[in-house]
Amino acid sequence: MGKRRISFKTEIIVYSILLLSLTTLLVTIAAYVSFSKTTKDAKLKELKQHAVFLKDYFNSDSSISEADDVFFKKYSSNNNIRITAVDAKGDVIYESNDNYTPLENHISRKEIIDAFNLNEGYDKRKSSTFSDVYIYYALKCSDNLVLRISSKFEIISQYQRTFIVVLLPLLLILTSIMIALSIYVYLHITKPIYSIVKIANKYNKGEYETPHLSSSIKEITILYETLNNMALSIRDQINQLSVLERTRKDFVANVSHELKTPLTAIKGFTELLLQDENSKDENTKNFLNIILKNSVQMENIVKDLLLLSSLECSDIQYSFSSVSLKELIDEVVEASSYRIQKASDTLDCKLTLSDNYKITCHKGLLVQAITNLISNAVIYSPENSVIELQVYEDSKYVCFQIKDNGIGIDKKDINRIFERFYRVDKSRSRSSGGTGLGLSIVKHIAELHKGKTTADSKGNNKGSEFTLYIPK
Repeated sequence: MGKRRISFKTEIIVYSILLLSLTTLLVTIAAYVSFSKTTKDAKLKELKQHAVFLKDYFNSDSSISEADDVFFKKYSSNNNIRITAVDAKGDVIYESNDNYTPLENHISRKEIIDAFNLNEGYDKRKSSTFSDVYIYYALKCSDNLVLRISSKFEIISQYQRTFIVVLLPLLLILTSIMIALSIYVYLHITKPIYSIVKIANKYNKGEYETPHLSSSIKEITILYETLNNMALSIRDQINQLSVLERTRKDFVANVSHELKTPLTAIKGFTELLLQDENSKDENTKNFLNIILKNSVQMENIVKDLLLLSSLECSDIQYSFSSVSLKELIDEVVEASSYRIQKASDTLDCKLTLSDNYKITCHKGLLVQAITNLISNAVIYSPENSVIELQVYEDSKYVCFQIKDNGIGIDKKDINRIFERFYRVDKSRSRSSGGTGLGLSIVKHIAELHKGKTTADSKGNNKGSEFTLYIPK
């Protein structure tokens, strides 16, 4: 099976969807990264402000008073933060949220280490106490104490809110732009290309009318102009070929007609001379026989050329009628009997259809076509051969198949076998009286009946098989 192809319009839609999806993904990732950093920086700034504000409460080494504790708890609750104080040993000496006590030693926490060494430090990590992510800011209050302010880092929920408010409208705008772009591409690129495809299909059918198309795209306009020029060129060539072909046909017909009369005269006078009993010179008789043989050959060629000319002439109307298939085959057998007997061959007819079967055809031409195929089989087969004529039908045609066991046909000759004057074995065809036009006549008769002809062979000296297809 051939590879299944998709239309250009489908490709545009698919690629637009993929591009939109990729754009959405990239925008979402970029927005998330940017928003996460912005949120983190803003949160650290907020935590630092809280730390600076509360620093003075932790400058003395005195313990936290009950009033301070109440203030810190209220302050942390109002600002949704945690207030933690850590000494130089890492012990937590104060925690504003009672849910977090007692706490483990914090000496290894990054923000605590940085604060003691660099006066301040920060970190963002998952809490070891709870599963939430927290951001921590630590500020050195004295050599023995660090104040740490922390808050839950709710980047996802904040991002979702921002996505709904900001990014979702942006993505809707991008989607609208992509849809508009797809429509533009279809109208300005895909549609003109479809027009070009339709024109090309017409050219393929032999309809070379000049299209009047235009496009705002320079490349497509150039393609249109190229098609127009090609159509004009092809039409000119077809007109020239038609004139030449008509001239050739007229020449062949005229020459054939002009040759027919003198050839008939030559043949007639030669036969009279051969019948003259007063002519005893054997050389003279031999020469006369040669003249007679060649004049008959020339006469046959002229007859075939005249028949071909009439078959090719569209002005001649042939009448078709319903003909008994058995009667048709009987005439074929009678017309072929002389050549079959002369070659000591046998014609084996196999009629698989009923005796009452009728076929619509030009009886005389169809008899000649089948007879030509039988004569061709006789010419290229050895003496005492069996020539098979099988008549059968398929879904569309009545088929006349002629098989022989002769010299066969080489593969290189198969495609040219129905050309006029083309011979597989030129010496044998000429010596047997063939004109080289028999198979060409068969092809033209088949085409006149809206049928076809085929030739097949398994190779040299393996016989041939010709089939004439006539529509039911």
